[in-house]
Amino acid sequence: MPLAHYRPGFKAGGPIQSIENLVTNLSDDFDFRIITRNHDLGDPTPFDGVTVDEWHQLPGCQVLYVSGGARAVLHHIKRTKFDILYLNSFFDPAFTIMPLVARHLGLIAKKPVILAPRGEFSPGALTLKSWKKSPFLLFARLFGLYRPVLWHSTSNEEKAYIVRATGIHQDAVRQAGNIPKMITRRQGDAVNDRPALPLRIVFVARISRIKNLLGALSVLKRVQSAVTFDIFGPKEDADYWRRCEDMLPSLPSNVTCRYQGAISSAEVISTIEKYDLFFLPTQGENFGHSIAESFAAGVPALVSDRTPWRNLEQDGIGADIALEDEKAFARYIDRKAGESREERRATKQKVQAYAEKIARQASQVLEDYRTLFQESLRR
Repeated sequence: MPLAHYRPGFKAGGPIQSIENLVTNLSDDFDFRIITRNHDLGDPTPFDGVTVDEWHQLPGCQVLYVSGGARAVLHHIKRTKFDILYLNSFFDPAFTIMPLVARHLGLIAKKPVILAPRGEFSPGALTLKSWKKSPFLLFARLFGLYRPVLWHSTSNEEKAYIVRATGIHQDAVRQAGNIPKMITRRQGDAVNDRPALPLRIVFVARISRIKNLLGALSVLKRVQSAVTFDIFGPKEDADYWRRCEDMLPSLPSNVTCRYQGAISSAEVISTIEKYDLFFLPTQGENFGHSIAESFAAGVPALVSDRTPWRNLEQDGIGADIALEDEKAFARYIDRKAGESREERRATKQKVQAYAEKIARQASQVLEDYRTLFQESLRR
């Protein structure tokens, strides 16, 4: 399984979490071997204590770290015995494109291929660097680069995105949803210990255009209530972060905003549970692990309409609002700020029940992955 970033890295966000949850839960059924970079996203230095070009045993899988690019990745794929080549990007040159070209040319074993684009075909994602993506999509179609692939979608919506972007037949796509962390937190009546104001809001995501921190700050300029807004996440896009910093002085006096740095995956739930509201007006999510983890923390989520998490307000566990409707986002925040402790406690109980429902559904998702891998072997 070539994968651009993996543990102990965490800055690449959702794809790392998706694969970690997969291998942790299915390691009794499958032998997972991951070839990945020896550094985290955006870091110039390698991981401490990690030897390159050697296999390391991690929970649920073996991992080999490389220091080079596509040539090093291909070298180790050729030397690794495998039955399925599972790719986790459509556009990654070193970890998807070159392995597929090498397979096409007979330079690596022509084993079955599963390709999971991980949300790269959502409308929001395709608009980013479209000047590169559109020509490559045309190239891939003309040369049949992805013809032998069994596509992996995590939702009906993503399946539609894949078919529309690539022109493949829908029969070439199989669905298996993302596996959430099997964690639900119960804090009893801890919400009663919190002051009613200011409302504590948290943003946990990579600092990049797709996560739309600028949009979150723009919403907060419209909020009338006293709120604190804490930002957690790696500064993936330095230019974008500077734009966010430039907006901070324009926030009203009732809004206190703080950047709190990057946190590891293991810290996400324990961090979110200290807040009253999780806020992510994202431009597009294939799954949104931090959204699921907000539910596990017992905290309602305020998100855009560009995620699989829908009808949240109807269920009393947050809200999913049209990305462009900043006034509606602000009204929801003001309404949450005005809630009593009893109302917040009732919401927390609904969120915890929802998280437990997600955990119960995970067993069917695991069975979907078994079916996906078995069908790939038959093909």
